[in-house]
Amino acid sequence: MNNKGALKGIIIIFVALAVLVVLSFVPWNSLTNNVLKKFSLISDLLPQQEQFITHEELDPGLAALDSIVAEKDTIVEQHTVGNMVQASGIAVNIPDVDGVAPTNDEGVVLIEDYSEGGTNMARMREGLAGTSNRPFRIAIIGDSYIEGDIFSQDVRALLQDTYGGCGVGYMAAFSQFPGFRQSVRQSGDGWREVEIRHMRTNDYRILSGHYYVGSSGASALYKGSSRPEHVSTWETSSLIFIAPQSGTINISASDGYTEQHSVTASPAVQAITVPRATSSFGFNSDIDSLIVLGTWLQSYTGVQLDCMSLRGNSGISHRILNADVISQMRQYIDYDIIILEFGINALTSEQSDYSSYAYVMTKVVGTIRACYPNSVIMIMGIGDRGQKQGTEVGSMCTAPAMVKAQRELARSTGALFWDTRAAMGGKDAVVDWHNRGLVNADYIHLNHKGGRELAKLFVNAINASIK
Repeated sequence: MNNKGALKGIIIIFVALAVLVVLSFVPWNSLTNNVLKKFSLISDLLPQQEQFITHEELDPGLAALDSIVAEKDTIVEQHTVGNMVQASGIAVNIPDVDGVAPTNDEGVVLIEDYSEGGTNMARMREGLAGTSNRPFRIAIIGDSYIEGDIFSQDVRALLQDTYGGCGVGYMAAFSQFPGFRQSVRQSGDGWREVEIRHMRTNDYRILSGHYYVGSSGASALYKGSSRPEHVSTWETSSLIFIAPQSGTINISASDGYTEQHSVTASPAVQAITVPRATSSFGFNSDIDSLIVLGTWLQSYTGVQLDCMSLRGNSGISHRILNADVISQMRQYIDYDIIILEFGINALTSEQSDYSSYAYVMTKVVGTIRACYPNSVIMIMGIGDRGQKQGTEVGSMCTAPAMVKAQRELARSTGALFWDTRAAMGGKDAVVDWHNRGLVNADYIHLNHKGGRELAKLFVNAINASIK
């Protein structure tokens, strides 16, 4: 090769390297909605920052956090606008000192009760003691941490082992990923989701955070599963809906059982209940725009646990709920305990003060409490979350700040609190859980095996705390 050719080759190499260096500084994550990942050619040559750096998915609704906080009061009140209820918030003063999760002699991380006189825990104790005569209903509302009934399916099974009960409880009309959930086999067609983060104020803003609108001919089918325990069959099935038009709903159950129901158009909540032991439940309808608020597969006594998850949800949209619709639904389904599993989608490595988020969540607690006055509220702290620093992974450095804010949220609202992260092992617990095959490769989400492990810790906490 002559000198001219060699020089040309060197120029091409340098140009290519220059282009790659420039491209490595482009924020590909945000520009492509995380389809392409940000990369750096020189990251291993530079000293690492103390801050962990990874892509973080945040609830878009948090963009309105400042405007919500600007309305804050220091007294809890319920404001009714039309049929909506929104509680005002409580000023949250997060102490500088980290809270320490209480444990018993066996090292079980206990549930903290911030109600006056410990009445929350007493109500839980009394409710579980009476499950031979009535159902003890629990709802867990949360984000992708419990998606697919992970964690909640094993809490349900363990509690039903001790206190009785069967069935998975709440089911949405449709799932885009039905195979992911192990506790039920679900299928259906003809449904459109309406989700709380995109609802208008006059929509059906209910505890689950979403409902489904069916076209004429829409159908849904639920079949029992062999695992975990107690979900292969159940004793009664209820479909709760609103019918904007008159028409017919056809019901099916196992052993060829069918029913046909003529439905009259009404803005009121209606229910069809089939008091029949079964291993399947299905329905279809010729009512266009039928609004299905949920289906419940359950028993007459024992523990009933509903899992209501929305991927990417921070929880703040629940500060406004439809009190009228919920009041009508409570004729059929009410709760003894409502557990709020949120926070992961409000957590970022760049933020160490979550008092604004905690303040808005006091509105959420107040609103839910106004809609479900018979329910005890529990705040479930975030699990440990990992981030990469160089070639190593450790706990996100701001995770303790979120836990601190959530504990103060429980204290300010007189709720229960369980420190999930402490129960997992505290700092860098997520690394250990990942190494044990309990957490996915994102160092955030539990897999089914990890859900079972966390469920054991949680149920141990309940049993130790109600003694």
